[in-house]
Amino acid sequence: MRITDLEVVPVAHREPPLRNSWGAHSELAARTIVRVTAADGTTGIAETYGDL
Repeated sequence: MRITDLEVVPVAHREPPLRNSWGAHSELAARTIVRVTAADGTTGIAETYGDL
């Protein structure tokens, strides 16, 4: 399978500051959406952590 296209889309959205074991996280949640397209037209989409 040969990859013919890769698209990376950074996304940030507001979230209430939730408490965790380190305190509270930022009001903005950063994510990255990745879309991979193969030569045969197969497309895969994934989400991972982002960084601001």
